[in-house]
Amino acid sequence: MSKEVLLSLIIPVWNTPIVFLQQCFTPFLQNRNLKIEIIVVDDGSCPETSKYLDSVKFAYEYRVIHQKNQGQNSARCTGLSLARGMYIGFLDSDDFIEWDSFTRIVKLLSNVDADIIVFNGTKVDEKGKKISSGELKFANFSKREYVRSCAELWRQFIRRDFLEKNGGLYNPSKMCIGEDLASILPLSIRADSIKYLNEDVYMYRQQRKSAIHSMNSSKRLSVLDSFDYIMKCLTDDELNSYHNEIEWQAVNHLMNYETRAQLRYGIQGLKNAKKISSWMSRYFKTWQFNPYIKDEKNKQGIAFRLSVDRKYWIIMFYQCFIRRILERGNHD
Repeated sequence: MSKEVLLSLIIPVWNTPIVFLQQCFTPFLQNRNLKIEIIVVDDGSCPETSKYLDSVKFAYEYRVIHQKNQGQNSARCTGLSLARGMYIGFLDSDDFIEWDSFTRIVKLLSNVDADIIVFNGTKVDEKGKKISSGELKFANFSKREYVRSCAELWRQFIRRDFLEKNGGLYNPSKMCIGEDLASILPLSIRADSIKYLNEDVYMYRQQRKSAIHSMNSSKRLSVLDSFDYIMKCLTDDELNSYHNEIEWQAVNHLMNYETRAQLRYGIQGLKNAKKISSWMSRYFKTWQFNPYIKDEKNKQGIAFRLSVDRKYWIIMFYQCFIRRILERGNHD
């Protein structure tokens, strides 16, 4: 059997621009004696992308798997089924890692006894340059704070046996908004040990055009499927123990971000925003009194306040008219 693998790094790819893939892969083309393996899963990319993936020669143990397009979490699950590492990490193919911080954490893995190891991320623009105020880190880390704020699979390494014991990743049959959250939220609640390492490891690329951003109004409602999964997955004890944090995740993702996204689509978006509100009322009847909302109104500003106060017409006026006028002016 080959040498011990501390980390299996799974990289799903679907038609990612070659320039992004090169930046993502470059740190792994020179061996620095890390006990890692790379698993690239091509999720039905175009021939040009697939050919490029086959041409890359990583300096670590690696596999490149090709499958028909089934969605990002399906690709991750394929990688997970092949992984041998003590821990699992996920790297989106349009993002990249900060090598020195990554190296420090990987070298610690054999001595850290934790189900989940959390680290920092930094937002970068499409050219890979850091965005001001783009740090994703914790001022005061605790399990409860992590449960209320976790949302991305790439922000942590997960012990493989813990992940498998708890059913693996949420794997919907189609592209779905919120599949990262539906995977990591139950795991964060069930973890006996979560360790936060204050290292800036992950460079998260902000893009205007992405598969999720190109979804129409109705397909965006797949976010409710993700939350349905969360509510069915968790036990009554888990829902009660972390009620405020789970409810806050629903408030922030549904009543805040997704409501504003829907209202860009005019009347159809308004109908879907009301469906989202109905979902909230069904699962969280008193969500308006969630203890985290007050502080977040001050932190997130007027857009958040309008969303959670359900001022739909004001948001629509801004989204459909004022914002478009401002964007047109910026392009002129």
